[in-house]
Amino acid sequence: MRILYVLTDAKIGGAETLVETLALCRTAGDDVGLAVLLGRDELSPRLEAAFDFVEYLDVSEDSRNLWRMLRAIEEVVKRYRPDVIHSNLFHADLVTLLARCSGIPKITTIHTQGFGPTDHPLTKLIARAVGLLSFRFALAVPTPGSAEFARKLGFRHVTDPIPNSSNLSHQSLFNSQSRTFSSIGRFHPVKGHRVLFAAFAEVLAGNPEWKLLCTGPGMEASNDELMSIVRGAGLEDALNHGSLILNGSTNNVQGVLAQSSVLVISSLYGETFPMVGVEANGAGIPAIATDVGMSGAFTFDGTYVVPPGDVAALALAMTTYAALNDSDREMMSEAVRARAVRDFDPRKLVERYRAIYKTVLTGK
Repeated sequence: MRILYVLTDAKIGGAETLVETLALCRTAGDDVGLAVLLGRDELSPRLEAAFDFVEYLDVSEDSRNLWRMLRAIEEVVKRYRPDVIHSNLFHADLVTLLARCSGIPKITTIHTQGFGPTDHPLTKLIARAVGLLSFRFALAVPTPGSAEFARKLGFRHVTDPIPNSSNLSHQSLFNSQSRTFSSIGRFHPVKGHRVLFAAFAEVLAGNPEWKLLCTGPGMEASNDELMSIVRGAGLEDALNHGSLILNGSTNNVQGVLAQSSVLVISSLYGETFPMVGVEANGAGIPAIATDVGMSGAFTFDGTYVVPPGDVAALALAMTTYAALNDSDREMMSEAVRARAVRDFDPRKLVERYRAIYKTVLTGK
């Protein structure tokens, strides 16, 4: 089977990690290609290693030239001649849907279960347009919540939920000596960094040996909006003395996890089944998470699941974790890794998606 995946960009994110996993764990004999609307970015080396080919359309991020995007995708399809096209993220979905692809079946995966007031109006508009055009493809979803959201947008052919998975670490990366909370994700209001920083300020006051490592696009000191949040939380001294680390983008999530004692998912809304949670648990790193989507599935137990936007509750969960002894943290690490190996086998993910590809190919 020849499968063409389409992404909006090559930044670190759940959609990008999903398609990387599908490519790395593909069924023997399958041929997989990738088209990216924008140019090369931090995840490009990993994507280029996973796929048989990657083609960048090099559209500028602020471009509104839909015609150019359509022609570019049509040229890729003409050269590659895929059996199935699988797009991810609403901008890529719209371009793929409108492109003339000679009747080639199309599917997409939705990676959110809701919008908030800070999401761009154009993104919301594109999502609704994709929903209206969804009679042209099948839709895969990771959770029941994302399925419900998709139906509200007008999506028609919604599959049963397929839990996300990732190419798991071959061994635990957990270091019981680490005193580092880790946040991995792009800078965006949905990720709840304002709440996270306020909570960490409370934790740091009683646990000065602990650090907060923030990794992802926009998570650097050159981001004025981020620095305003740092100052608002009273963390300037922490940043200057290395207790708060703004790590920026990376294509080596495993390296970040190896420095971490626990992952903190502080999202306020929208999350479905965060890929970073799968990667963390697979590496033996437990999570503290807000009760958004399936984020809580990556915690050891309900002690570490908190309401979104609740600074005090998040600070309490982080403080509770910091108070554990090394043997208790090691026990938690072993438990979440065993669960990840059992529940997040990427081969199951590939089997479920390949079944969808076969269904749309046969029309049954």
